[in-house]
Amino acid sequence: MIVGDFYSLPPNPVAAFGYVTSGRCNCNWNNKQFDALLLKAQGTANAAKRKAIYAQMQELFAKEVPIIAMAHQTNIIAAQKSVTGIWEDPAGTTRLEGARMK
Repeated sequence: MIVGDFYSLPPNPVAAFGYVTSGRCNCNWNNKQFDALLLKAQGTANAAKRKAIYAQMQELFAKEVPIIAMAHQTNIIAAQKSVTGIWEDPAGTTRLEGARMK
C-alpha cells in the first residue's frame, strides 16, 4: 500500500507529527507513547529539548509505522515582489488574509 504523505516539511513539525497520532493516520497505527511525546513537545518551550523529543518521535515512527512515504509535496506560491503578506500554513494552504500590494 502506498500512502500519501501530505504533511511533510511544515513550518511547525508538530503539525506533521499530529497526523500519526492514535486514531488519525490512515495506516491504523496507534501508540500511546508517541501520543504522550507529542503532548510533551507541544508543552516544551525550550527549542533544544523540543528537538530532542522530535528525534524520539521520529525514531519511534520509523521503527513502527507500517507506511512508506513515496513522495512529498508542497504548494508552490508565486507572487510579484510588490505583493507582501502571503504565507503558507502548516497544512500547505496559501493564506492571503494579510496580503497587500506595496
